[in-house]
Amino acid sequence: MAHRLSRSARGLLAVGAIGLGGYWYDRQVQASSLTRTLRTLYANVMIIVDYKWNFQPGKADRINDLHSRVARRVLDVCEKNGGLYIKFGQAVALYSTILPPQYNQIFKTMYDEAPSIPYAEVVRIFECEFGRRPEDLFAEFEAEPVASASIAQVHRARLRCADGYGAWVAVKVQKPAIATQMDWDLATIRWVVKGLEWAFDLPLTWSLEYTCDHIRQEIDFINEGRNAERARSNVNQDAKLARHLYIPRVYWEYTRRRIMTAEWIEGTRLSQLKGGQAGTDFYRPAEVMNTLVSAFASQIFVHGFVHADPHPGNIILRRHPSDPRTYQAVLIDHGLYLREDERFRNEYCRLWTSLLLMDMRTVRGLCARWGVGDPDMLASFTLLRPFRSQGSPAHLQAAVSREELYQMQLNMKQNIHHFLTDTERFPKDLIFIGRNMNMVRGLNKMLGSPVNRIGIMADYAARGLGAHWQAWTDSERSLGDGRRRLPAAWGSEGLLHAPGRYLGALGRYLATYVMARLGYYTFRFNLALVSLTFSAYGLWSAAMERLTGREARNIEQVMDDSIINAVEQQLGYKIDTSIFEA
Repeated sequence: MAHRLSRSARGLLAVGAIGLGGYWYDRQVQASSLTRTLRTLYANVMIIVDYKWNFQPGKADRINDLHSRVARRVLDVCEKNGGLYIKFGQAVALYSTILPPQYNQIFKTMYDEAPSIPYAEVVRIFECEFGRRPEDLFAEFEAEPVASASIAQVHRARLRCADGYGAWVAVKVQKPAIATQMDWDLATIRWVVKGLEWAFDLPLTWSLEYTCDHIRQEIDFINEGRNAERARSNVNQDAKLARHLYIPRVYWEYTRRRIMTAEWIEGTRLSQLKGGQAGTDFYRPAEVMNTLVSAFASQIFVHGFVHADPHPGNIILRRHPSDPRTYQAVLIDHGLYLREDERFRNEYCRLWTSLLLMDMRTVRGLCARWGVGDPDMLASFTLLRPFRSQGSPAHLQAAVSREELYQMQLNMKQNIHHFLTDTERFPKDLIFIGRNMNMVRGLNKMLGSPVNRIGIMADYAARGLGAHWQAWTDSERSLGDGRRRLPAAWGSEGLLHAPGRYLGALGRYLATYVMARLGYYTFRFNLALVSLTFSAYGLWSAAMERLTGREARNIEQVMDDSIINAVEQQLGYKIDTSIFEA
């Protein structure tokens, strides 16, 4: 018996030693990647079981509790795992527009903040990247970081120069665990998304690899530096924009894959401004928002190179260094950028101009090309305002039973399948463009909606198509077709050799030209009407404030209500208005 006990004890000790050794290896060598993966997969299984078991007609009165329970479980995993999971949690928060309101309420606490790593770790990264310590590279280097996020932290430093002290710079240092955790985390997210797609028959994996590729780019600081330089070059092509928008310079001699050094910017982050404040002696909200909306519209429609994370914390407002009487908005954090396909950029410009012209033939043609089954829903997501191509907006009846709400939420799956009829053709660029536009909308609302966001965006869409008149022909009528090209007057198909054919071609050419010009001027007229409506609403709001003494709602808030009604009609639940905050 003693012999048997000793063998059992040895077995238990061996298992314990293996377990402790595995835990030590995972924690010290793999940055807890296995622990984080197991935690995520367990939560995923529990979520699937919870929804499968409890999302039933007989439990319709407890569906809100179910959504809250699942949202808390997802938030708990993101917070405990940290790193890239914080980014995942932010994505859930951003796209809570199409999720039950419980997700938005619970994910409000999800911020991109994380504990900083010790200075000794920073030194090790410098020695790995440069072969030198921070104090050997810089005249001064502050050991205490000024900010710490999920992927990196920022230190303030001063460059060396001939007299010993140069300019202050911001040194961004990647946390060492990120590189180790990256492959584990992305693989785990793939398993999770595929599991959810299988369990609930929802199109979820179609954009997975595309999104993962962009996440990988975000942790390469050399790529971030190149993004900043390209964005800076694009801004400088527009003298008016360049006066009020600035991209900090990158110091390449102090930049590596895990360390980036850029200009230090003193100013006020937009996230620190109070909504609706009148401004100061050097800026007014309307001017600032005009600059920002124009900047992002230029990126989307003209250059096809788009900052995909323009939240208020990434925009700094300061006095203009050359003219202290005015302002300069500084755009930072260039890790996540979208490089639009040229064909898509052109088609997206057409979508905007066609929506303003109410040219639903072109819109439906683009939807067919993009694998979208609901043009009105695409238009609403594009403009971030309700859109109906015909008829009046639908409204929910005053009283809806819990069972009916359950059925409407169940129908959401069919609505998604109807919208995404062919995920292979759906432009994945719309993922990050939608992210950008939603954040810009939130910025405008935060500052009291001082500018006509839709008007500015549409104007840049027209610029993106270019001045050439052929850009304004109906794309569904074979733009650039040989039949619309005018043969040379004296060629084989010219006036002398084939007068009938030549005159027919001339007639088609002139008709196309006239229709294109008519389309362009109709667009400009409609754009003027949009601007007039915006101005009229602003005057009406100001008058009502004076008469009633109460603060009037801005136009973005009014559109919020319309979108809420439209989403409630489609999904079966009333969304939280704060989803529209940036």
